[in-house]
Amino acid sequence: MSGVGRMGCVADMRRRGPEPPPGLPEIQFTPGVAQEMLRELAPLLAEEGIDVEDIDVPDLDTLQQALDHAVERHNMARFTPTGEARHLAVVTLRLVIEAIAKRNTALAAAILDQVPPESPDNAAATVAGASSTC
Repeated sequence: MSGVGRMGCVADMRRRGPEPPPGLPEIQFTPGVAQEMLRELAPLLAEEGIDVEDIDVPDLDTLQQALDHAVERHNMARFTPTGEARHLAVVTLRLVIEAIAKRNTALAAAILDQVPPESPDNAAATVAGASSTC
């Protein structure tokens, strides 16, 4: 179940079937992903003085530093729950820990399976939120 958040979509990365046999990773080309990411970073890059519609920087190091900073801020905003979302993540983790402490790993797994990748309205704990709350 994937939703649209404030900054775009997050793919549901949970495995639906058995783990594939060991081997080289598969590379998939998805057109438009780079452009979508640039659009998401545009407001943060603008704060660094970079217009994504007309990138004009003195050198590549300046652009790289701005991109590094924008990506770091983007990831922090996206994967750090606050307010109600943080509360929901903590409650979810507490339930999982209690189930594991009671040696009920089936219940712990069931609780974790209910956690969606995103919650646009912050009405549920999210995979990213639960993992960054630890």
